[in-house]
Amino acid sequence: NYPVEYLTALFNSHMGNQERVAVVMDECAHQKIRVLPPDVNRSDVSFTIDLDEKGEVAIRFGLGSIKHVGAGAMESLVRSRQAKGPFATLDDFCCKADLAAVNRKAMESLVMAGALDSFGPRGDLLASVERLMAVAHLESRTRQSGQSNLFDMLGEGAASPVSAVELLKGEPATDQMINEWEKELLGKPIKGNPLRHVALAEGINAVVYRDELEDYVGQKVQVVGQVALVNPRTTREGKEFVTCGFDLLGGSVEVVAWPSMYEQTRALWTEGTLLQVTGKVQARDEQLSLYANEAQLFELEPEQADIPMSSEPQAPSTGSNTLPLPSGPAPAAAPPVASPPSHATGNQGHANGDPKGPASGDGGSSEAQAEKTAPDYSAALAAASQRMNANAEARGNGHPAPRARTLVIALRDTGNAEDDAYLLKSAMQLLLEYPGPDKVHLDIAWSGRRTRLEMPLVSTSYCAELAERLAALVGEGCAQLAG
Repeated sequence: NYPVEYLTALFNSHMGNQERVAVVMDECAHQKIRVLPPDVNRSDVSFTIDLDEKGEVAIRFGLGSIKHVGAGAMESLVRSRQAKGPFATLDDFCCKADLAAVNRKAMESLVMAGALDSFGPRGDLLASVERLMAVAHLESRTRQSGQSNLFDMLGEGAASPVSAVELLKGEPATDQMINEWEKELLGKPIKGNPLRHVALAEGINAVVYRDELEDYVGQKVQVVGQVALVNPRTTREGKEFVTCGFDLLGGSVEVVAWPSMYEQTRALWTEGTLLQVTGKVQARDEQLSLYANEAQLFELEPEQADIPMSSEPQAPSTGSNTLPLPSGPAPAAAPPVASPPSHATGNQGHANGDPKGPASGDGGSSEAQAEKTAPDYSAALAAASQRMNANAEARGNGHPAPRARTLVIALRDTGNAEDDAYLLKSAMQLLLEYPGPDKVHLDIAWSGRRTRLEMPLVSTSYCAELAERLAALVGEGCAQLAG
């Protein structure tokens, strides 16, 4: 009488066992109960009862059941979300979520399983894992040290002139890639599984489940499934036909298209194609086969689909994977950054190279935005870490390593914490527009003293253009290569 509660408990009894979880997922589809994908903003460690987009009861996949992730690490993540609220953006996730126990493999698994889909396309997120890890670990160390940020002496809460965690452009994740990732990590594809959509759709007059075929032995039946393991063959007379695996929910069946049939439908028999096949069910040695008489592509009508079938979300047009930008003008102390030179890169407004400018100001005051945002320099440090790894890879592939130098940037504490922090963060972002092996030190003058700070996660490539832009930002002669 309580199928959702029962199946949720059944899922949790098989946590981490992808094979058994897959069986329960098929049963959910059989009973037309949706299994919602993992989501760092919605999922608990275990499977839970949730509502889908239509407000109907469904089961949410538990983060702790994703392969390579681990329940312990996810407990910390979920606790931080419960304590601090949902993660509004990708930067918010990196700064607020407790990811101390999440290693690179676990982060990649979260991305590939779709748990971070609300922050951007999986391909871009996967390419940016090093960057996300660097930001998260930097924030963790900052919290543990008790500092508000790396440069507590310069004050906190200053608005940033640039966006925060910007995603790298990665290889787009195809439907086939999504299917393979989710099958390995979840037990069965959720978002990229067309059979799941068919099973949950209304008005489908065809067999979708493997077990149901046993009731039709010797009879003609319509079956909807996905082509797999295509095996072209020839008869003794030299005529071509094909046998293939035909995936259904709960198992697969062999489909045979004899020469006359194959001749008319040759283009359909490719791996991954969703087909509606009409034919006679045969049983031999307890194995079922379907001898095809008709075959055609199967597509759901939009009104039949339970959810949209596209696998890769588009990059949010409103910059949901970046921090909000300040709505007002830049502080007076840093006009060069508020109006960047014409040769500056044009993708600072949004991730993925979307050349949109700052918010127009209708999103609330800068104080309200500052409350929701985390220090923006962490994104810059993360970008540097990723570039350093790329340089290391290049050297490992036989490319000569450029000679590293040290760039020293002199900054002065003006007494205006907002302006000073704004200038510092602007300098960080500018340096990282020129990736390279040169080390960066900050020489900070404050209260009659000087403090030299090394920036171990930041590197750059000092050149004439960078020197000119630094001079415009921090002052002539304030950025020099150390001997």
